[in-house]
Amino acid sequence: VVPGGGVALLRAVSALDKLKVDTEEAMGVAIIREACFAPTTTIASNCGKQGNLVAEKVYEAKGSYGYNGNTDEFMDLSEAGVIDPVLVPKAALTHAASVASMLLTSAALITDK
Repeated sequence: VVPGGGVALLRAVSALDKLKVDTEEAMGVAIIREACFAPTTTIASNCGKQGNLVAEKVYEAKGSYGYNGNTDEFMDLSEAGVIDPVLVPKAALTHAASVASMLLTSAALITDK
């Protein structure tokens, strides 16, 4: 298990920052980076907070420190029992990478506005 609330994905972002990539690959890394911030941002937004600010605060922290939307507090999520099975963030990251690679290899893309 890993800390829930998107914390595990935010801790993985530091590995993305260390990558040396070309211009097109940098776009894929940016997509994955944004996908890593999405769970925490969405949880905080659903709780009536400014999701981007909450996600940035959690990103700057260390360990399993994160935002508990149930209690509206920042805390050690592992101690509080807010956890995810490893497969959940792993699947999210895998799918984000898949979408990023598809966008990079496509000549055109149709999406909602």
